[in-house]
Formats: sequence, C-alpha cells, structure tokens
Amino acid sequence: MSYTYDMPRSRMEKVLTLRLSAPAARQLTAHAKSLGKTPSAVVRDLLARELGGATTATSLVERTRAFVGAVADRRAPAGRDARSALENWTPDRRG
Repeated sequence: MSYTYDMPRSRMEKVLTLRLSAPAARQLTAHAKSLGKTPSAVVRDLLARELGGATTATSLVERTRAFVGAVADRRAPAGRDARSALENWTPDRRG
C-alpha cells in the first residue's frame, strides 16, 4: 500500500518500508480510520512525536495537567487577590 499521493514531493525525501503482522496492520488501519488519516500519516506523526519533532499540538489535558486538583486552603481569597495568594500552589493529588 502506498499513500505518497497525498504528500507534496518536496516533503518526501526518503522512503521507509515497514513490515507488519496482519493484526498490527489491521490495528494501524483502524486507528488511522478513527483519526481520519492515512496509515502513513499516523506513522509519520508517531515518529515525529517519538523523535522530538512533534507536529501535532499537545492536548488540552496535557497542557492543564498541573492545574487539575483542588485548593486545600479554605482561607485562599477569591477574585482579584487569588493570583498572588495561589502563586506557590501545587495540585492536590488525592486519589
């Protein structure tokens, strides 16, 4: 299977052939279909993310993970003064 038709020639400089087991190929195809992408695009995104050149934006969950929790101090002020009072706040990780 080749999916190079959807890529401009200027971006495609090298070709990599992957040999997958039938179950892995089915899983990749199903995952790509759920994302609305081609299997090649999914593999390119995975490689970019793993090798440090991620082209996809981080999810909202990843960007706000540090803010998930609760403020343990009931004396924390609300409104305008909350920012300075909560400057050194860390998430409450009660499970």
